[in-house]
Amino acid sequence: MRIRGGRRGALAITAVALLAPALRRTAVPIHVDPARELAEQLREAARESKGHAGSTPLLAARLRPVAGAFALDVDGQAATQISALDEDFSGQMDGTWVGGASLTAGKWLLRAPFWTPKEWDVALHHRKSPIFLNEGYPLTLDEEFEFTLPARAEPEPLPGTNQNLDGPLQWRTEWARVGNDKLSARFHAELARGEMSLAESAEFQKQLRELLTALAGGVAFSVPR
Repeated sequence: MRIRGGRRGALAITAVALLAPALRRTAVPIHVDPARELAEQLREAARESKGHAGSTPLLAARLRPVAGAFALDVDGQAATQISALDEDFSGQMDGTWVGGASLTAGKWLLRAPFWTPKEWDVALHHRKSPIFLNEGYPLTLDEEFEFTLPARAEPEPLPGTNQNLDGPLQWRTEWARVGNDKLSARFHAELARGEMSLAESAEFQKQLRELLTALAGGVAFSVPR
């Protein structure tokens, strides 16, 4: 998974998952602009991870996957020197994606391991005060996952594009075929600002619930014997 930081609060993730034969191997390269608040959090996570033998994925400092969990391999994580503040933050995570693909009645259900901010979970609860996210700054998420299917896999029709074009949380999700043996899943979200009014907070919660419902969907496929 490659992560790139743009303007403050922007985050882009690209990853490749190999589904055959284990349906779960994932390699995760990381790249983040050093001047961004996210880079600071990941540097801190790298510092803490080094003290715990690299047992915590760097992305978990701020994000969580909506499907399954990412388990690091032994020595499966490396990152830019923590002291290299003048360099882009970059790294690599290798491990196993657990729980993102399940087999029922001879068919696999594949869900994309999109990552969303942990603080969004807290924002879902009933509240009497306005929502304040991302230290008040805008946030952009761009994520893409590409899956290599097992040989002879037969995917069912892909989900259509889901999207919301109204603020404060605009988002879009889509699946696509890539050649004969690959699928891609894309997710884009924009939060216009992190500091919201009560009315905007209520609308954000509604839009976030719709987004999480869309992200929970997946693609079914079978593998003839």
